[in-house]
This record gives sequence, C-alpha cells and structure tokens, in this order.
Amino acid sequence: MNKADIPPPMSLTLVQAPVAWADKKANLAYFSRVLLPMVGKTDLVVLPEMFATGFITDPHEVAEPMNSLVMEWMTATAANLNCVITGSVTIKEKGKYFNRLIWMRPDGSYETSDKRHLFRMGNEHLAYTAGSKPLVVELNGWKIRPLVCYDLRFPVWSKNQFSDGKYEYDL
Repeated sequence: MNKADIPPPMSLTLVQAPVAWADKKANLAYFSRVLLPMVGKTDLVVLPEMFATGFITDPHEVAEPMNSLVMEWMTATAANLNCVITGSVTIKEKGKYFNRLIWMRPDGSYETSDKRHLFRMGNEHLAYTAGSKPLVVELNGWKIRPLVCYDLRFPVWSKNQFSDGKYEYDL
C-alpha cells in the first residue's frame, strides 16, 4: 500500500449516554443537546445500541416502523451536523421486531443492518428476529463494517463478506 491508497483522516464522535428508559423524546432531546456543538466538526457520529430507548428486550411498546420519530430525528440530525450518524433502534416490520442499525447520511439516504447475534443471556432472541445481511459502507474513502453490540463477539462472522446469498471468508 502506498500513500496514495491511504484515505484522509476521519473525525469520529462516539457518544455514550445515560439513556432514559423507554423515553424516546427525552433521549432524542439529550442527544440533540450533546451533539449541537459538533456541527461541521465530525464525519461520523456513533450512538449506542437502542439509543432512543435503552436496551429493551420487550419491544412491543417501543418499536416503530421505519418512517418513525427516531428516523425523522436521525435524518434531521445528520443533515444539521452534515455528517453520517449511526446507531441501532427497535423496528417493527412485517409483524417482526428487529434491533436495526441505521447508517444515516446527511442527504437523507440510509442503509440498514439487523443485529445478527441476539443476546441470549438477556432473552433478546425471544422477541427479536436475527439479521442475516452484513453491511459494509464507505465514508470518505474508508470502508466501514458497522456492527451492533454483541455481534462484535463473533469475529469470524464479522469478517465474512456477503455476496449473492453466500458467505465468503476473506483472508
């Protein structure tokens, strides 16, 4: 690899917060206040797993469709900060619940990936449906593989590339 192949530096903002249990409006207001000084200063904001509600294993009362309050907030926040914002939210789709990572760009376009390895010790697997499609995105010349929490504990799966419905191990 030569210097020309190295992407420019990227500015990351990692936010860990005291999440108010199941209170989306309070949590979104908190993140809005915390992120306000970051306008024009970061390329990527990484929010916690289930940042809008806390890690809730009974999604019935907090799950939203994709065209929800949280998605509207992510769209507006990415545009206001002029950066990508990512974090996972509880989504209800076709009668199933997902712990879904959202990769929201400042132009309002987004990509998603559902958490694959559900946390059995917390009974997450009893209410949520596991994902099967890994996500690889590009930002400012960097290839990024965003994962949701427990998926990090599975490095072989995390390294696999998904192509045409088959897993390929990339050495």
